[in-house]
Amino acid sequence: VWEPLLHGKFGASAEAVSAAWLWAKLVDRGGSRTRRGHEVLGYLQGGLGRVFDALVTWLRQHGHEVHLGQRVQRLEVTDMRISALVTDMGVVVPDLVVGCAQVPDLAALLPDSAAAYRQQLQRIKFLANVCLVLTLKHSLSEFYWTNVTDPAAPFVGIIEQTNWADSLDFYGKHIVYLSAYVEQHDPRLTMSAAQLVRHYLPYITALFPEFTPDAIEAQTVWTAPYAQPIVHVGYRHDIPQIVTPIQNFFVCTMAQIYPHDRQVSNGVALARQTAGIVAKAFRDPQKRS
Repeated sequence: VWEPLLHGKFGASAEAVSAAWLWAKLVDRGGSRTRRGHEVLGYLQGGLGRVFDALVTWLRQHGHEVHLGQRVQRLEVTDMRISALVTDMGVVVPDLVVGCAQVPDLAALLPDSAAAYRQQLQRIKFLANVCLVLTLKHSLSEFYWTNVTDPAAPFVGIIEQTNWADSLDFYGKHIVYLSAYVEQHDPRLTMSAAQLVRHYLPYITALFPEFTPDAIEAQTVWTAPYAQPIVHVGYRHDIPQIVTPIQNFFVCTMAQIYPHDRQVSNGVALARQTAGIVAKAFRDPQKRS
């Protein structure tokens, strides 16, 4: 059971995956079930974008500045503290910085003056994710989540969102995600949605013989280059700490929730922990000077 699932997700790195990660995944999933075995999951109508929109609105209403769409080009580090953020719109001199980008992106922002810490972050390797989203005229199956264990299949999971969330939330359409974890050089990362549909179609129809391409009303593709850290044996020694060697720099990313899996609830818990640490540091003048 486990071998094809692990190989489907981690590929060539499957043999190195820590049993602690698998244990935590089983515990988390078991904890979401009732005594009768029914799974209890939550879904925010309208998607998580509503949360971020509400946060931005609240911050602006309370006098805080929120700058969207500004790319941070690099971090300047002087005497092991961040002295400036160089962005597309100019230079920002910060009191404290919380890095929430994926670890490779954070490492790329650090200068040679923080080379030792940059190398520490670069030890963490990632798999990318390709997610093909189909809008269908009718349901694909009766199941919400289907794991695909055939090693020849180009995707590892079929998630029919509207078998869990109400189809009416999606204008009566049926939404299906086809998810694949891939290496950074995998050609699927550069394929268009139409190309992926053509590539995936033989495998979809093998699983669901009654499915025909004319059931597809729309398709789109999302890619994430750093979707899943490779949680190898000993990964706990590589996990970035919230408090970093750079005095006024803190890190809060999904690579830190190990041994647990990447879930919104786990991300929120980490964010709360980070917020408490940052708030304490902000009250300490030595951390800000």
